[in-house]
Amino acid sequence: MPITAEREAELRQKAARRTITSAGRKERKKELADVDEYPDSDETFAYIAGYTPAGFAYGTTWEELGESPPWLEEAEIRLSAI
Repeated sequence: MPITAEREAELRQKAARRTITSAGRKERKKELADVDEYPDSDETFAYIAGYTPAGFAYGTTWEELGESPPWLEEAEIRLSAI
């Protein structure tokens, strides 16, 4: 069965939309991967309870917990795999 020019144009448009959608999904995954997994912590504090009027953080430190930030361990694991 031959494909008409109209049908071919329609199929090309659908394929182009699908490519854009696929690229959009990949971009969204990348954005989500870049999201901070530990929003209430930093390299000093395991949990930031709040900030002083001068802008200094306070809360529970990693040292008080006897641990180190998990992202440091994740980075070490990735480096050792190389």
